[in-house]
Amino acid sequence: MKKITIIICSLVVIAAVIFLYTAFKPAAVDKEIASVIYSTEEGVEKQSVVQLVGNVQRHSFSSRVFQGRLTVDHDLAYDVKLSESGSGFFGTIVSFNSDKSIQTKGTVYASKELDRVWIWLDELDKRYNMENGYIAGPASTQAEANEIARSLIEGQ
Repeated sequence: MKKITIIICSLVVIAAVIFLYTAFKPAAVDKEIASVIYSTEEGVEKQSVVQLVGNVQRHSFSSRVFQGRLTVDHDLAYDVKLSESGSGFFGTIVSFNSDKSIQTKGTVYASKELDRVWIWLDELDKRYNMENGYIAGPASTQAEANEIARSLIEGQ
């Protein structure tokens, strides 16, 4: 009887370890999303690509974090950490100035599957000489980009 109890306890411990390993194991992400860069005020509309490469790590049973690299236009690259909040992921891109103050360089909203994004980057405004510029995808027109943005903000 004692031997059977030890075997059952061992099997329960092994099952728990396997469950915890699979639940908390980082999942690799490598997505390329056809996107549109657009301005809400100036009528700018340009085709682009957003790449997300990194890992999604579960930090608790309900919270996940994407940590990796966000690349826009194949050359604007940022290290990002996006935290799951509600119906998707959100994060800010910051840099530290020489006086150790923090400057926001962008914001990122992404779906839970990391297959839809809506991004503001100050570099886009500078590069394309616009104000209030965004990039959203998957989209091929500004109307589609606006729909992606709306769905991410509303949590759909």
